[in-house]
Formats: sequence, C-alpha cells, structure tokens
Amino acid sequence: MKSVELIDASKAYGNGPSVIEKLNVKINPGEFFVLVGPSGCGKSTILRMIAGLEDITSGKLLIGGQPANTLPPSKRSLSMVFQNYALYPHLSVRENITFGLKARRIGKEVLEKRLRDAADMLDLGRYLDRKPRQLSGGQRQRVALARSIVSEAPICLMDEPLSNLDAKLRGRMRSEIRQIQRRIGTTMIYVTHDQIEAMTMGDRMMVLHDGHQQQIGRPIDVYNHPKNTFVASFIGSPQMNLTPVVYDAAKKLLRLNKDWTLPVDLPFSSRDLTLGIRPANIRPDERAGENAIRLSIKVSDVEILGNETLLTFLVNDQIWTAKWEGQWSIPGGTVCQIAVSAEDLLLFDRENGKCIHDPKRPSKPEEVTV
Repeated sequence: MKSVELIDASKAYGNGPSVIEKLNVKINPGEFFVLVGPSGCGKSTILRMIAGLEDITSGKLLIGGQPANTLPPSKRSLSMVFQNYALYPHLSVRENITFGLKARRIGKEVLEKRLRDAADMLDLGRYLDRKPRQLSGGQRQRVALARSIVSEAPICLMDEPLSNLDAKLRGRMRSEIRQIQRRIGTTMIYVTHDQIEAMTMGDRMMVLHDGHQQQIGRPIDVYNHPKNTFVASFIGSPQMNLTPVVYDAAKKLLRLNKDWTLPVDLPFSSRDLTLGIRPANIRPDERAGENAIRLSIKVSDVEILGNETLLTFLVNDQIWTAKWEGQWSIPGGTVCQIAVSAEDLLLFDRENGKCIHDPKRPSKPEEVTV
C-alpha cells in the first residue's frame, strides 16, 4: 500500500487556462478514494496525471512520499482500469489477464498462481479460454479488474469502470469492487460522475467542478455538511432544494416570498442568502414535532416509488421536492401542510455560494481511519 499526494498540482494545455487548478489532496495507503463531479470537471485528467499519462504543468506529485513528477508510468507502482476495459479482442481471457506479467517476464509458476487467485476471486475460472466478444459487459469488467489485481500494484486507478453497464449490474459490481479492494488492501483511486457510486463506495471523496476541488471528506459528511451550493446540489438524490431568501434581522425572519416566512434567529445582520434543505427533511405535518415550522403547499406531482413517495411543489417558481417514507396517494393540485425544522435549514452566501450557517455541523468533523 502506498499514499498518493498532490501539492498545488495544476494542468494546462499550451498557453490556455488551467483545466486543473492548484489541487491539494493526500490519499492514504489502503484508502478507497473517489473523484466525483460532472462530465468535463477534470476527474480523468487528474487520474492521468497520477498515472503519468499527462504531464503536471506545475506542483508536485508524491507516491509513497517520494517525488514522482518525472517518473515514467512503468515506475509508478500502479495499475489502471479503463472505462472501455481496453481488452485485446484477439487474445483469450487468460492471455488478457497475464499480458502485463509476461511483458515483465514474471516466472511461469508465479504467473499461474496469480492468475488462479484472481480468477477465483472474480469467478472467471470458466471463461479463461473465451475471447472478450464472448463475454457480457460485467464479465469483461471483471477481466479488466483481474488484469489489475495480478499486477499486485499497491495503487489501482479506475476511470469510470461501470459507466457501460446496466443499472442492476452496476449495483452488483459496486459491491464486488469494494469487497475486492478491502480484501487485497490496495490504495484505490476511483473516478465517477455518479454521486451514488461515490456515496456508497468511497472511504473519502473529493467533489470537483470546473477543475477546482470543492470539498474533500467522508461521503456522509459531504452529504450532511456541503461547503457550497454546488456540492449541495450535486451530492444527493433528489438534490437539495435551493431558493433565494432574505434574512430580516430585526424581525428574525427568513423571507422566501410574501406568503412564506420562517422564524429563525441567526447570528448576523440582514442580508441576501440562499436557503437549502434536503427533500428528506421536509416532513408531513402530522409527523413533525411541536416546534416544527409549518407551511402550506400546493402539490404539483406525486411519484410513489414503493417504500417512499416524492412530492413536487413550487417555491418562488422553482420546483422543490419532498421525500416521504411510505406510500402517499395525493392528487396533483391538493393543498396540504408540510413541516420543516430550523436545525435542518442550511444557508449559503448568495454571492459566493459558501455555506455560512449549518446548525448540525460538528466543530471537529470526524476523520476516516483506513
């Protein structure tokens, strides 16, 4: 296991602007670390910088505590699983898995043992003599993963490996990859645009936007305590409800519009803000406590998803969502009461988007131990 650290790392092409700007992150040995963000935010570029497939324009890369900016990819003690699997179509599964070992002139006995161990781990023993075209998408992904495992590299880079799979298979492969990583103890850096993958797989994650790191932390901490409106809206499904508000310090009220006001005592003067609240924190009136803030809404649409129901309604001409447990058959157009708690209200600076009020944020966020 080895650590990976980027210090003020930036990437630019030619004389153009930086596509990665002053990245600072340390990935601990044996950690499952996820890079997550929308398409084009720089996730794959960072992975290629770590792998040595892209030069770092400025800043430092440390692998195992040692400078690695100028090391060739073959000297960086890592393996990589690509989005398109990158299997040789004319070679069998066996030959694809052991291709790198043969190139490194690994002895036959060692090669066969690593092949057997990886095939058993990933249930590929029956397919070793097949060609990639004879495999399903999930089986091809396991072959690509096996090729990485047999290398026994202390660092594994994975670039959106599940994006070509259907939803059911993605769910199963998420669990399999996580279990394998724990079993072999490798340091894994995983790129995805899917925030569900990031939330369920990572020990920690880094949220990226337009080449800038937005927040680093445990998935549950990033979800519960977003540092800005981008993180708040990107992490979580359905996404956090956000709307402009004005805080009236004299009357201690948050004014959403002429009909909606929320009595809240905040430690700052009157100002323009953005209010955020998770859909799961908007509750039915009858299931809220005595101190809850109650409001009337007109339901626009209802989606019953089995064990939960999504209600949509308008706030300041913006679509908001409430997520209620159970099955609620409420016709569209119905006026009903909802309730929110003051401690669930997040407030962001309207100009820079930074979170300035988070009642539940711990004074010392809990760190993950790997």
